[in-house]
This record gives sequence, C-alpha cells and structure tokens, in this order.
Amino acid sequence: MRRTPIVIGLVGALGLGGYAVADAYDLVPGIITLAPVAAASSASAAPTPSSSAVIPVAAPAPTLKAAARAPIPTAAGLAAALDPVVADQRLGGSVGASVRDAVTGKELYAVGASTPRTPASLVKLLAAAVIVDTIPAEPTSVTRVWVDKTSGTVTLVAGGDLLLAAGKGKASAVVGRVGIADLAEDTVTFLASAGLDTVALRIDDTFASGEARPKGWENADFTSGSAVPITMIGLAKDRPEPGVPAVSDPAMNALTAFGKALSSRGITVKGAPTQAVGELSGDEVSARRGASLHDVLAYALEESDNALIESLVRMTTYLANEPAPTVTDAAGFVSKRLPELGISISGLDIKDTSGLTRGQQATTRTISEVLALAASDRLPPLRSLLADLPISGLSGTLDKRFAGPDGEAVRGIPRAKTGTLIGTSNLAGWTVTQDGRPLLFTVLADHTGGWEGTEPARAALDRFAAVLTECGCR
Repeated sequence: MRRTPIVIGLVGALGLGGYAVADAYDLVPGIITLAPVAAASSASAAPTPSSSAVIPVAAPAPTLKAAARAPIPTAAGLAAALDPVVADQRLGGSVGASVRDAVTGKELYAVGASTPRTPASLVKLLAAAVIVDTIPAEPTSVTRVWVDKTSGTVTLVAGGDLLLAAGKGKASAVVGRVGIADLAEDTVTFLASAGLDTVALRIDDTFASGEARPKGWENADFTSGSAVPITMIGLAKDRPEPGVPAVSDPAMNALTAFGKALSSRGITVKGAPTQAVGELSGDEVSARRGASLHDVLAYALEESDNALIESLVRMTTYLANEPAPTVTDAAGFVSKRLPELGISISGLDIKDTSGLTRGQQATTRTISEVLALAASDRLPPLRSLLADLPISGLSGTLDKRFAGPDGEAVRGIPRAKTGTLIGTSNLAGWTVTQDGRPLLFTVLADHTGGWEGTEPARAALDRFAAVLTECGCR
C-alpha cells in the first residue's frame, strides 16, 4: 500500500525571524486529527504501546487498518537509506539517531543512540511527559482578588495564569481566557457595594514561587527575547518575542495593568503597588479560571516558550506536593519521574526543563522513548504532543525549512520539534513512509560548529526526515 497523499490545511502559519540562543516559537499547527491505529505484532521496546495505540495523522490520511497493515521498514533497509545521511559532514562529528515504528514503539534503527548529547529544546518533550502524567485531570489556574474592607486593600493573588489578557478575556481561548478587565469588573462591583472608592493595591505571588532568573540562564537570553523571568502570574503580551528584550517583572506588570483597570472604572489607587505580606484577610471577590494546564502546555510547546515550560513544571511539582523553588529542583523532579513512565535516563543530566541552560545531556534514546510514549495509549493527553508539532515547511520553527533539495519533496508530511543552541541542531518527530507506515524519528547533532553551521545542519536534518519519508526501506 502506498502512502495516501497528505494535504495540510493551515490555520495561519506565522513566520517569525531568527532566534538568538535557543530555538523558540513553534507556531500554528496544521489541521490534523488524532486517529487511533490498531497495534501490529508485539515488540520489545520501551515504552510499548498497547493495542489501542494512537498516532496523529493529517487529513486525508490512511485508514486505521491500512496504517497498521502497512509494511514495516527493515533494519537493513533503514541502514542503507539513512547511514549516508547520518554521515553527512554538515551534521558534524557527533550524531545520534533513532527511528521507531509508531504503531508498536519498536526501535528499528539506531546510531549512537545511547551516547549523551546536548538536547537543547528537546528537553521540553521530557518535561511535557512528566507534566501530563502528574496532572492528568487537567486542572486550571485560578487568579483571585481579595478585598480587605477594613484597611481598604485590594490584593491580586497569583494562581499560575501567565496568559492573562490585558483587557477582557475570551472564554473559548487558551491565551487570554481570563482578562485583567474581568478581574477589575468583579472587584469594582464589590467595592461599590462596600462603599469604597479608594484602595491600596498589593500582589500575592507566593503560589509555587521560586527563582525568577535561573543561574543557568544568561543575560543574552533575556535581551534576545529567548526568555522572560519565571513568575506565576503575567500578561500574555509579555511572553517572549524574538529580538525584543524581556520585561523585568511580569508579575508587577500584571498588577500595574490591574491598577489601571481599576482607575479607569472610577477607583482611586493610592500609593505604589506593593507585595502582600502575611495571611490574606477580608473577602475573596473574584476567582477566574484560565485554560487547562494541558492546553497551556500545548501552547508552550508550540511557542517553545522557555519560561512558560519552567512555570508549568513548577506548578506541577506544587500540585504533587513536591515544591521546586529552583529550576534545578524542577529538573530533578522531571529526572526522577521519567523512569516511572518507562523512560530510560541513562546519561541524562538536565539542569532545567526548557533546554536553555548550557551543559545539559540526554541520549537520543531517551527522547525517542518519550515520542513512543506519546504515540501510545498509556498517556492519552500526551498524544496531542505529536499532533501539535510544527509541520515541515509550513509552520512554527519548520516554516522556512524543507524548502531546498534536501527536503522540498516531502513538505507538509514530517512534523517535528526542533532543538537549537550554538553548535547544536536537533530534530524529533514523526512522518509516514511511502508505504504508509507511521514512524518516529529523533536526531541529535551537537558538534555542528558556531552559528555558521546552523543552517547547513538544519538542511541535513531535513534530509534525514525526507529520506525516511520517501523510502519504504524494505
């Protein structure tokens, strides 16, 4: 059976300029479905999907039975096709590669897959698996407002929502579901009933709090737009943007916006906004729920938002009653939980959960096992991880990729997460072969030289995905 042509419909691919230190900003994915694929014969692999394994495929797609019946590439066929690609000098002298069958999870091809290398932004995939396993019930963040009528104090209470709208929220949105204007309206209604028109303003950001500027993140990460300080409340407009220096204090920016919203509704805010000290007193006058943390995670992966991923892991540890006040502690939490998911962590040494800190290590096999877990039915919410990956040549960090002879022929078929630092270019995702078999692939190359080696390495990675897509490899 040949691969059914895959036609990708975009909901609006947005091309952003280059990025400085870490790759970022996987943008809008294509229109896709999550289609269950019946498992083929059992295979020894970690993790092993069960008989109701799921792999996301683009529409129109092969039928479920056809995908499971499609021929599986052989080890010899894959080696003949991929060995020359792995040896491409553009990838440098340190390359790890893995290809797995997405239906069974079995590893079909591996080169240097057990050698630790720099994972860069692929660390986010590890964090995502732990997040959805730890908080499977899809909790939501709650932003609250308390009013103490006796002291005339209004306190904005952080609950983990970093995507607040500057104005009114939109109930169906992930970004901006709760708006500053919504919180202000609730507050003003209460103040009017209490006969108060002058208040002092405070913020309580003690929820899951920790370091805002990790030691492993450099000043250039903030000035280049690769990261913003890690907080537990913030405006969506203050998220990282390539080339735009980060705001110095996202939480205080949110409080300032809240104060302005109160002022515009006739409330006088006296003095400068301050940090809340001690226990809250008075009445809770507003409690607005943001999008589910799983939806926010999907957004964070699409945007490759370093600080947002770190905040989500910090919230996860808080909900698991394992506080992680530092990025290093959060990374330790992820490392501890991965083996519980059947993921091997030999050689794993992560210092954050976003990949931005230098000096981190992970094997290609660890990354590929997370992809296999995402394709299985063991963690259903993780299936959307594959579905949300950027589309080759069309969206996110791949929107300007697969444009030349190395990958143009398969544009719109492979989907993958990138991982880029100076000297490192990685790609991990999935594709469908000429015979209709869905495969998972991971390639880590961390000796590609300076920035001048980035574009050639990317082209070679595109070639890997293209060769895998175009061959039956039998």
